[in-house]
Amino acid sequence: MKFNLEKIGNNHLYPEILSYLDKIPDNFLFHNNYSLRHPYSNLQFSLTKIFDNLEILLRELKEFNINAASLGHKIPDSIIFTTKDLLIDLNSFYDDCFLIIMTLTPPTNEKFRTITEWISKTKTRSALEFRSETTVQADYWKEQINALKHSNTKLKYITGYIGEIVIPGYYIEGADKIGAIGPIEKIHPKFRGKTTAYSYNFHIKKNILYIYYIMNKLQKHLLRHFKEIYKHKLTKSKEYNMKTDKIKTVISQASNLPNIFFPDESAKKTTDIYIDDSKFTLNYPGTSKYFGYKSMQFSMLLLVEKYNNGFYLPYALDPETKN
Repeated sequence: MKFNLEKIGNNHLYPEILSYLDKIPDNFLFHNNYSLRHPYSNLQFSLTKIFDNLEILLRELKEFNINAASLGHKIPDSIIFTTKDLLIDLNSFYDDCFLIIMTLTPPTNEKFRTITEWISKTKTRSALEFRSETTVQADYWKEQINALKHSNTKLKYITGYIGEIVIPGYYIEGADKIGAIGPIEKIHPKFRGKTTAYSYNFHIKKNILYIYYIMNKLQKHLLRHFKEIYKHKLTKSKEYNMKTDKIKTVISQASNLPNIFFPDESAKKTTDIYIDDSKFTLNYPGTSKYFGYKSMQFSMLLLVEKYNNGFYLPYALDPETKN
């Protein structure tokens, strides 16, 4: 995956796709047929929830970094709750992209219960190709939220630290095929024989990257959708109805997160974010370098359960099983 975004000007933080959705002629709108929001309102509402939670999360993480030592490096439950809310909103945002395509497509007589059934039955090209180009990004969110929704799992905190440097993170805990409790390996693959976790420094930037990547792909397919189905060229509204103060706060704080990650993340490609009063750039892979450390200590909470077949912790222990 490669992605480069550059926005310059007074409205550089306003999502461009909203400008297109805000100026769709009424005869191409079918949201009322499905009792759904106007596509502009749908995306605006979805983005507002995401950036609300990102702002809360970044503020709470900043407070934790200041007070980590006095808290014994235990991440407060409020951060874990906000993380889960954010994952739900990101997953919903992706689903909303398909609802937007659906509400801009002439209805058929096909009966469907879910958006997946609608895509399968109508074989709408823009939806099929949008899904094909965004599967990796969607799966990153869906695997996490599906594990939390449909499995006997928990969202757990983990804090890495080197002296006074603190690297907060999280992982999704569940049982493996032998009944041992630890990070779900499908989500947190092993690194040098040990399971892993997600640092907020790495994954907040990754989430922002994926949001803009997906919006970029949605815009691309909607423009072609209108050209092919309606022989109509979409134009942009000159009105900017969504306030971007919160987006600016989130992007600014995310851009300042240090490139200090968990051990397995040090080998991964980074995301570069730059923002000022008139320019916003987002580049992947970035040129930022990881700050490497020879050793890192970790703090996490393990609750020993009566009925399990052992446990293992990220970066700390190989599976230990009962005899």
